[in-house]
Amino acid sequence: MNGGGLDIAPLLNAGNLCVAGVQGYRNGVADGAAFAPAWGGIPTSSVYIGCWNASGVAALFCALYIQAFALYDCTLTAPQVLAVANAMVAL
Repeated sequence: MNGGGLDIAPLLNAGNLCVAGVQGYRNGVADGAAFAPAWGGIPTSSVYIGCWNASGVAALFCALYIQAFALYDCTLTAPQVLAVANAMVAL
């Protein structure tokens, strides 16, 4: 569970984005500094794809196309992130 975030430029209009632990990745490569330490609480919200989960209500919708999506219950290593990004590119 992540505890914060960072704004990284430039925006990525196409490609592969990942968060593993407290590190963000673009197209399988670490990008930007690590952000706030992981939050230790128990998650109480569902993951919403393409919008924000506003206390169980979908909000702030994003117009996008998602070719592939992966969600893990563990923190991937940098080589694992790269392997998943490469597998998604091959779809």
